[in-house]
Amino acid sequence: MRQFLAGIILFLGVVIQVWGQSPGHVHYKAGEQLLRQNKAVEALDKFNLALIEEPSNFLYHSGKGQALMKQGKADAAIIAFQKAIFYKEDYARGYELMGEAYLDLNQIDKAINFYNLAYKTENDISAKVAFKANLIKALIEFDRLPQAELHVNELLTLAPYNSDAHFWNGEFNMASGNLSAAIRGYKKALEYNKEVKPEATARIYYGLGRALYQNGDTENAKKAWSKANYGEYKKLVAEDMSRLNPEYYYKAGVSYYMTGDWDEAMLQLKKAVEMKADYAQAYKYLGIISDKRDLTTEANSYFTKAVQTERDSSKQADIYLIWLTSQIENENFAGAITSAERVLKFNDQNSKAWLMKTQAEFHLSRYTTAMQSAEKGLATMVNIQDPVKKAPYYYYLGISARFAGNISKAKEALTLALHGNTKYAARHELDILTGVISK
Repeated sequence: MRQFLAGIILFLGVVIQVWGQSPGHVHYKAGEQLLRQNKAVEALDKFNLALIEEPSNFLYHSGKGQALMKQGKADAAIIAFQKAIFYKEDYARGYELMGEAYLDLNQIDKAINFYNLAYKTENDISAKVAFKANLIKALIEFDRLPQAELHVNELLTLAPYNSDAHFWNGEFNMASGNLSAAIRGYKKALEYNKEVKPEATARIYYGLGRALYQNGDTENAKKAWSKANYGEYKKLVAEDMSRLNPEYYYKAGVSYYMTGDWDEAMLQLKKAVEMKADYAQAYKYLGIISDKRDLTTEANSYFTKAVQTERDSSKQADIYLIWLTSQIENENFAGAITSAERVLKFNDQNSKAWLMKTQAEFHLSRYTTAMQSAEKGLATMVNIQDPVKKAPYYYYLGISARFAGNISKAKEALTLALHGNTKYAARHELDILTGVISK
């Protein structure tokens, strides 16, 4: 009897040893290792070698299919998975892999069918939960929310105390816009969670943070995200945390403004000032956009807030200069003079401010002060030789002098304005002064 048992043990040992050293198995294990290293091409070669040795081994076909999937060859992968299932009809993982392949091909209905087959074929509860979770994820991604709800309810019935089941309940409700239910789902997932490592719970805390934030609970959202700051969620947390900063909405608003999407720019900039009531630069852009839309009252209101909240004098002067341009265009000449004086108080060498102050004073019939402002503007351009750049100053100096009764200065200035955009207007004014034409 002892000899018989010894013989059995020896035989089993030989069988195990042969299996362990089987050429097909050796190639398969090497392929698995390469697949884990994302070396899909080399892995495929190993799985093909394994299949030469054992063409009916379902695992080898499955490995081949996964290597093909990694290479983006879903059609070919499906053929490999079909063979795996052919050789092992109750291969639940094979059905799931078929579902993944059809998802890659955006064939959601076929994917659903194979995920369901995986679920029905599998007997292990934890594996069934995983298959159902992948199906729910796919349905959410493809916006099949009514179907997703049915599977969420089935999953909760199957595993009412399973953390993953409640997590996907949270994800479904988040996608559906039911924030309260989503929060409850994520909290239940944490309650039933058995993982100790924070990396394992990161996705739950991340989802909870999103739900809390969208539900208006910013402080608790921050707390949740601080516990989700691990692994792949680190970048997502950083992006979401940035949304708690008005700078995020300001930058988004300016970016939309630059692309010409003024509606979205206004929405983003308004969010910035809602979060930070003294955000001067955001008010500045709100003023600019309102001005471009000919909403003069709104523009003036935003520019007023911008200069009132800006603490940096140079930036305040910049806002006044932009506002000044708007006021000239909208013929608010009294306001323009005030804005010009604010700019010049900070920098009396700003030739543009002098020119617009001159224009405003001329249109208010303040001809003497207009002449003075034009001459001060020209004084800032003493090192500029280009007559075209000086011409607008000479033009306003000339017409202001004409109305002030200083004809000789008017003729002299208008002669120097015969360049660029003011050339023909200056010629017309000179012709009137010299009697060539009547006014």
